[in-house]
Order: sequence, then C-alpha cells, then structure tokens
Amino acid sequence: MILNLLIASAAALMWGGIYFLFYRRYRNGTKRSAEMIIAEQAAALAWSEEQLGKLVRQHPASPAALRAYAERALKDQSWPEALRRAEAYRDAAPRDGHAWNLVVRALRAQKQEAEAEAALAKALRRLPKNFELLQMCAHAARDRQDWPQALAALEKLRRSHPDRHEGYTGGVDMLLRAGEPEAARAVLAEALRRFPDRPEALACAARLAERLDTPEETLRQWDIAIARCGQNWWLYAGKAAFLGRQGRHDAQVALLREAKSYFPAAREIGAALEKAETALGDKPAPAA
Repeated sequence: MILNLLIASAAALMWGGIYFLFYRRYRNGTKRSAEMIIAEQAAALAWSEEQLGKLVRQHPASPAALRAYAERALKDQSWPEALRRAEAYRDAAPRDGHAWNLVVRALRAQKQEAEAEAALAKALRRLPKNFELLQMCAHAARDRQDWPQALAALEKLRRSHPDRHEGYTGGVDMLLRAGEPEAARAVLAEALRRFPDRPEALACAARLAERLDTPEETLRQWDIAIARCGQNWWLYAGKAAFLGRQGRHDAQVALLREAKSYFPAAREIGAALEKAETALGDKPAPAA
C-alpha cells in the first residue's frame, strides 16, 4: 500500500515537472515569437510616424516597438522626442546595450555632453562587456582626442569580443591617429592573422604603409585589398584618395571612372570622381 502510494506520488511529480517545463518552454516560445513578429513589423523603414505610434500603443511594453519608435525620432532629428522615446526603450530593456546607445546619441544631439557621458558610464557599469557600448566609448574618446581612454576601450573590446574585427581594426586606426605607428603595426599583425580577408583589416595595412611613408607599399596593399574584396566600393575610394594625395590625378581619375562603372549607384564614388576631375583640370600643363 505504502509502496503503491510512493510510486503514484513519484509519477505525479514526474508528470507535473514535465508539464511545467513544457508549459514554460511553450509559453516563453510564444512570447519570443510575438516579439520577433513585432520586431519584423517595426523594422520596416517605410513605416510612417503614425504607424509606429500605433504599433507602440498596441504593444506599449515591447522593446522592439519602442526601439523602432525611438530610432524614427532620431532619424527625423526630433531630439527631445527621441530622448523621451529612447529612455522608454531603455526602461523596458535595461540590459539592452542598444537602448543605452540611443539614449546617449539623443543626449549628444542636444549638446548635453555631461549627461551623455554619465549615461554611457552608467551603461558600462551595468554592461561592461557590451560590444556596442565599448565601441561607443572608444569613438567618444577619439572625438575628444583622449587616446588613452580610446585605446583602453578598444583593448576591452578585443578581450571581450576576440571574434569581432572592430577591436583590432579600430585599434590600428586609433594608434595611427595617436601617432604610434609601431604599436599599430603589432595590432595590425594580429588583425591580419585573425581576419585575413576582412576589407577593414586590409585597408588598415594600406593606411599604415602610408603613415610610414612607403608609397609603393601603400599602393601594393590597396591592390591586395581590392583584389580580395573588390565588391567594396570604399576600397577604390581609399586608393583613389591616396593617389590624389600623391598628386597622381590622372591615375586617380582613371581608377574612379573604373569604380563608377562597377558601382554606378555609389554616390560617394561619383562625388570623388567629380572632385578628382576638377583637380585634374586645374593641373598645370606640362612645359613644352
């Protein structure tokens, strides 16, 4: 009798546990699916302000809806409203680094630098390894020309996210700006070892060669980058800019015309070509 009671109790507990786990999984899965649907709806860039407002009213606690609503205000440069919406998004998702990012951006857009720095510092205390926040910290320090802080943020980025190239390529660029080409060379070597086919790493090699005043090596590195990653229009623009700085406007114009044939929709290429053609036209004719 007692044995049968124990067996029945164990079975009830087992089935209860299975039901509880299944229910939780199903329930959480349903919530995630709903949030994913909202995110997909909110990601439609063509949505109007009115449509996004309606979405937020329908889903007032949805981080995805609040995110889209805040990003719309930032895009429209409605700064006070953008800050209000970004803070609502952050309050709904305090562990989301992007929410803090939007708050800081909205504060900076209103020239509230002290408040922006305080918000970023608070965000990093909560999320010390967040990729987006560490990158924002590095960029903010770069804008202030606070090289030690910028480099420290990028070092944390590399330690926390060794699979992301930004900590390495950003480190090379930051060290070059800080006037430390030898340190940049060491970080570049690691970047190329980890990310041999990333266009950003290959472009860093070209920029380092230019900083070291080795023009032939600079052109060789740009050619390597274009050969490996020629689907990126900005690599052509980078090489063309270097040719312009060298006074080689004929070669610059030829390269940009080639790039324009590959990337006819890239407005940056068109603008660079127009500027280069003007420089070429202003170039003194060779002496007879």
